[in-house]
Amino acid sequence: MHLLPVFVPFIMTSRVTNPDLQLGVAPLTCKVLRYSKIKPLLPDAGLELWAAGNERVSHQLVITAGEEVLEDVSVRLTGDLQGSKGKTLDSGNVALLQVSYIPDPEGLGIADKTLQRRFPELTDPSIRAWPDPLPPLQESFTVPARFNQPVWIKVSIPEHCPSGLYQGTLLVSAQGIATHHIPLRIHVWPFNLPVTPHLRTAFGISYPEVLRAHESQGESHKALLQQRYYEILVDHRLSPYYTPTSVASAESIRYLRDPRVTSFQANRGDIDFLVAHGLLCKALFYPVDEPRKEEDYERLIEAGKQIHQKNPIARIVTPLRRRPSFEDPVELLAGTTWVWCPHISTYDSDRQLRKRFEERRDLGEEIWVYVSGPGGDYCNFFVHQKGILHRLLFWQLWRYHLDGLLYWDTTYWKKVSDPWKDMATWFDDRSFGNGSLLYPGKKVGQDEPVSSQRLECILAGMQDIEYFELLSQTVGEDMVQQIIAEMVTDFTDYSEDENKLEELRRQIGECLTIQTQ
Repeated sequence: MHLLPVFVPFIMTSRVTNPDLQLGVAPLTCKVLRYSKIKPLLPDAGLELWAAGNERVSHQLVITAGEEVLEDVSVRLTGDLQGSKGKTLDSGNVALLQVSYIPDPEGLGIADKTLQRRFPELTDPSIRAWPDPLPPLQESFTVPARFNQPVWIKVSIPEHCPSGLYQGTLLVSAQGIATHHIPLRIHVWPFNLPVTPHLRTAFGISYPEVLRAHESQGESHKALLQQRYYEILVDHRLSPYYTPTSVASAESIRYLRDPRVTSFQANRGDIDFLVAHGLLCKALFYPVDEPRKEEDYERLIEAGKQIHQKNPIARIVTPLRRRPSFEDPVELLAGTTWVWCPHISTYDSDRQLRKRFEERRDLGEEIWVYVSGPGGDYCNFFVHQKGILHRLLFWQLWRYHLDGLLYWDTTYWKKVSDPWKDMATWFDDRSFGNGSLLYPGKKVGQDEPVSSQRLECILAGMQDIEYFELLSQTVGEDMVQQIIAEMVTDFTDYSEDENKLEELRRQIGECLTIQTQ
């Protein structure tokens, strides 16, 4: 597993420094630890981002204190971003979030002994913490001496936003420190990302855990929370397992017909309702999870018969952790399963089984994969993994022509009392943060979910797929595969060069710009 080092050499800092304050920037995939060392490399242009219409892009502004505590630190945008010929990008499209840290007092995220020897400061419980939650930025905050405090800058580009350069200014101030004026430059390309994601997804969501964490009271509050947690996943181009209301209800139709939603879970009893409203094509039926024993397969086959008696084209998804010892799973489940969903390690390592899945896809069925823990060197969504791995997973999915991605949960807090203090969500010490991509906002005074750095990396990966699709349509798939090969060889062999990834994305954007002219 590729764990996060203390030293992050690709954080860049501004040439404008103060003995007590240093400013830097880091890409969204960089997990800036409290004591990450930084170098003065930022050009005078300031913070610069490139984006298409209907895209959300992020970057980090890193504030580092000197030998003294920084008090009353604030970061704010001076106003709307100005473009040429009177064009503006409303300041409301720029969100400032405060990167927060999850303590790891038991060292679950640094179980690797080599990592502990190499970075002994990580074994100090007072500083051992991983960046992840992204609550709203406080009006003023404190940065302890010699600590980093990243500020997350997320820019949402509206669909059909006029292309061009938009410029604004971020003001960074602190008690006793001269205010720094940081240029913010957003380059908007003349094309849009599609509303409907090309990659189909199914991401779990445990509403009971949400309601417990927010101490929900009353049906209206329950409905509001479920809607907000559902919407944050959809806003990140992900399709939740469950709608906020019952599938077979009038209230659910607006969720099910949302063009951003590519799947949802349904039951046999929902089929007539879905057929009547033309929504069966998005539904996934998930009767048995990870069948392993003969009786599991027998139960799955029987459930499939009952579902297909109601409608023969109902799509059954079957996550397969590994090949069973007693028979070929494809032979067993042909005619039952429509969406073949092996664990990513099984799809990678069992080439014979992969070939069988591909034969089924030639018949019109689909191949998805899923990730869970532990995973060795496979890209995953663990808190203590490098952020680039969360994003590269989607480059791998496109490289191998996979149709979808399943992830078992995003709010699995059952095993922890407070996810803000403990992300040992699963029993395995190599799965720090497994099944949890969101944080309950009640902790920071928000009656809604709080995003995470991992979720924003997932969004970036989902958007990368749209770049690949657009480029493939204009210059052909071979060119896209050549670009992906710069970062990804296979599922466990890949580059971790974040700057290179960003440069490749910009090259695709520039190429698409030329194609649209």
